Amino acid sequence: MNNLPESYRTNPEGQFLERKSCFNKRTKTPRPLPLKKVSAEIAETLVAFANADGGELVVGLDNDGTPSGLPFSDKQLNKFLEIPSSRIEPPLPAKPEICLCGGQKVLLFETGPSLTTHHTTSGRYLYRDHDKNLPMDADRIAHAKALKKQSLTEHAFVPGAGMAELREDLVRRIAEKFRPGLDARQALVELRLAEPQNGDVRLSYAALLLFANNPERWHEKAYVEYIRFRGTRREYGANLNIVQRERISAPLAELSEKVVETIRPRIGQRQVLHDLFFSENAEYPQFAWQEAVVNAIAHRDYGLRGTPIEVHHYDDRLEVVSPGNLVPPITLDALRKGAGGHASRNPLIVRVLVIAGLMREVGEGVPRMFEVMEGNGLHKPDFAEEPQGFITVSLRNSMVWDEDTRGWLARFKSLALSTNQMRCLCWQGSAAAGSPAQSTRSLRELTYTPRQRVSKTLSARA
Repeated sequence: MNNLPESYRTNPEGQFLERKSCFNKRTKTPRPLPLKKVSAEIAETLVAFANADGGELVVGLDNDGTPSGLPFSDKQLNKFLEIPSSRIEPPLPAKPEICLCGGQKVLLFETGPSLTTHHTTSGRYLYRDHDKNLPMDADRIAHAKALKKQSLTEHAFVPGAGMAELREDLVRRIAEKFRPGLDARQALVELRLAEPQNGDVRLSYAALLLFANNPERWHEKAYVEYIRFRGTRREYGANLNIVQRERISAPLAELSEKVVETIRPRIGQRQVLHDLFFSENAEYPQFAWQEAVVNAIAHRDYGLRGTPIEVHHYDDRLEVVSPGNLVPPITLDALRKGAGGHASRNPLIVRVLVIAGLMREVGEGVPRMFEVMEGNGLHKPDFAEEPQGFITVSLRNSMVWDEDTRGWLARFKSLALSTNQMRCLCWQGSAAAGSPAQSTRSLRELTYTPRQRVSKTLSARA
């Protein structure tokens, strides 16, 4: 019986990890939960993991990682081991294992993202979103089935490709973050990126994109192209306005870092007169454009081989263009509102990028992009889906308010106003002046407002 790796106790629960106690802790004296209830929750969590990006479920650990054990007989534990085949349809090839943790027995289930959509024998379809198992309605089930077909690309095994094709140092780096002490080959197997074969491994397409010495051998456009244009639109022919073009190549597990190293020196600096909106003086906050690049690398359609991810740098904006349409149920409307959400075309690739620390917890990146852009006084990110099958994220470098308005708002800095509160303050001042369309100068004349009145106005309108 193996010891449970410490990471299962210490890592936060989320997209890829769930801990399940077998005790009711709401009573004065903790009591074992009914076997039927625990079995149902195990089945539901495994279904949710399989229908999303895969993950690990540890039964016998409290939410905080405390080992509370399995208060069941050996015969009952054998029933747990049968859950992937007896309570899930179609049966799930999850890997159950009884381990020791802090002197207690715990049960570890591991499953990868499945190419089939699963449900419990009671008819429940579920999907893992961050740390929740969410029910799937008919539309979501249809979307999931369509998505499974798209993810075939990264799951496919490549004949003749073994460890010699990979940068083993990079694999070891990810293995150490995934589970300290795990060797490179075993990490690839446990992450569903490879399977053992004749003393070597048989690699998936995802493994080669993530770790290959030369990813472009396996995908001609597995790189990012940076293009600097003169002006605010792309010109062609005699008016061609490309002033710089650079291909940025690396395995996907470190490609975004190479992109940041290349682009960061090319981002201009802004002269800041009022210390109100800026946490950095860059023309574009690094988090926003870096997140757009990482999302493109994680979610682009690698079944499309004709074009790379492109970063277009104009005088007034930065655009990240990614091959592939949106992944349902993510919609353009939701993205434009800054809503979080999760759906992966490439769940194997996504998991490695999360392990590497290159992606934020799944579903949190877009809301954070909005927060950073608006927090720096800039316009919200914009999203577009092109008819040719591309997703474009645009970041503008123009300020929401002109310099005079920023100076006027600066006198309220001690109130620590949010962007929406500042909008309300400008609107309130404008309305009091007689017209919401009055000039900034008219607004500034209304600054002689006691702090208490401003706070009351903001509380009422925020």
